[in-house]
Parts: sequence; C-alpha cells; structure tokens
Amino acid sequence: MKCQNTSWSVPDNSNPLIVNPLATNHIYWGTLIQDANSITGVQATQTILPTYQVTNGNTLYAPTICGPNYCPLEVVTDYNGGQLYWGIWDHTKDGKGNAWAVLDTVNSAFMSTYAPGGTYTCEILWQNGDWNVYLFDWNTGAWSYQGGVPYSLSYSQRGWDMWEAYYSTPYPTQPVIESSNLDVYVAGLGWETCNSVFGGSFTTGGVSPPYTTTWLTQYSSWEVYY
Repeated sequence: MKCQNTSWSVPDNSNPLIVNPLATNHIYWGTLIQDANSITGVQATQTILPTYQVTNGNTLYAPTICGPNYCPLEVVTDYNGGQLYWGIWDHTKDGKGNAWAVLDTVNSAFMSTYAPGGTYTCEILWQNGDWNVYLFDWNTGAWSYQGGVPYSLSYSQRGWDMWEAYYSTPYPTQPVIESSNLDVYVAGLGWETCNSVFGGSFTTGGVSPPYTTTWLTQYSSWEVYY
C-alpha cells in the first residue's frame, strides 16, 4: 500500500500543513547531496526533541532530508505551533494544496518505537520503480515501511540533509539539533559515507550568526544550535 494521509488534531489554531505567511525569513544550512544518477538511497540518524517548542508563528524543519536523482519524498521533523510532528512531504504535490503524504504527531508511542534515545534513523530508497521511506523500529529490530510514491522525473536532481527555518523576528532560540551518519546508496558500491565525493555545503545567508553551525564530520554529520 502506498502512503496515505494520517489524521491529527491541530491545537491553538496552528496549522502543521503550512508555513505561517508572516514568517517571511527562510534560512537553511546543511549538506547538499550531489545529483548523481548512481545514488538510489539515503540514510541518516536525526535528532528529535519532544519537549522543545517552536511558537510565535515560526516553523522549524530540522533535520529534513530528501534524496537526489529526482526523489520527490522529503522526511521532515516538523516543529510548528508549539507541537512536534514527523512527516513525509511529497514534492510531486507542490503547489497543489496539502503535500503531506504522512503527518504524525510525535507522542510517547512514536518515541519508544522509533526514537528511544532521542534520535530516529530513516531511509529513503528507490526500489522496483518506487521511492520508499522507512524508519528503524527499535522494538522489532527491523525497518518499518512508512510510505512511498512511484518514480518520476518530476523533481530535483539534487538532494539534501539540512536544518531549515521559517521565522519572523526575533530569531527563535534552539537546543542542539544534529544529523549524523548520512550515508548514500551508490549503484555498484552499496552504502557509502556522504563525503566530498557525494556531498557539499547547502546554505543561505543569515544562519550563522546567530546560529552556531558545525560540521562534526564533513559532510555526513552536523549540528545547529542557538
């Protein structure tokens, strides 16, 4: 079965489907994954902070990861309206309304299943003509399918693993958010660490300062905080 929208409640008139139009500042920083046709998968371990809240009309997608080679699926940690969500954004639906293929409220069940240590590990893989998303399930010790869409030449050839913020002033403060162990699946080679052969820097101005951005291992692990 392909991914379907999940149901959720939206508290305090916030809307996890959209970025607040008043949050006119858009900044991001992280890894650009090269547009190589040989890359058919990405995997990373991502920080998730259930007690951290982003409010005042700001939105934080961090970390957020999308594969290259026309992969339309982006796996997003979404801090929005004082709530925390995990989702899959389907770029084939950009400009067509709700593009969330999956949007789940992060609760204790999600954390105990996928992120018992405060991080989750995700994979985006091209398999049999589809791009599919998996989370590692720590209860079963196996990968858990979350959704997928057919392959098409409809989105970007490049991918990313990054910290992304939409905000109004002032800058929202933030604890450390980290992405680590970014690997790419390369035809004929298998899983490879994302290094300068496969990755590069991906950023806008206005990130650092005030945010501290650090390569822990260039370009496979990074952290951002303020």
